[in-house]
Amino acid sequence: MLPAGNPGLAAINILRARLALARAVRQEAAVQTLRALALYSDTEASAPLRAQALALVTQMQLQQGDAPASLVSAQHAVQLARTAFGGFPTGAPLGRALLVLGQAQRATGQADAVRRNGLKAQLQLGAAAGRDAPLAVPARNGSATF
Repeated sequence: MLPAGNPGLAAINILRARLALARAVRQEAAVQTLRALALYSDTEASAPLRAQALALVTQMQLQQGDAPASLVSAQHAVQLARTAFGGFPTGAPLGRALLVLGQAQRATGQADAVRRNGLKAQLQLGAAAGRDAPLAVPARNGSATF
């Protein structure tokens, strides 16, 4: 059992938030995501997990109809993922961040950016997890959601 305040607990909060978001229980998703963000320090070591949390924040903002805020959150998620994995050519966290960035860009009417980031997400996810991985397939056809 992890002690209270341990950043490892944040991973559990992220999983709970993803489940709540998939079930459209927005309030629970928000609570779990905020708990996760509170446990992550603002260090480079926690950047990949903070990027995942911000991707969830983006999804929640999109569900609430707040496209401008979702775009800011998604851009921050991509920045964190790029920082965290700067030495690696591909990575699933960056691919996921690019997916939500594309969704936020779609919501704000940026069609060209959606296509660009969809291709980048497809490259990241396909290379990191395989062309037929669960997130790589929707990235390829433009229907990716969490």
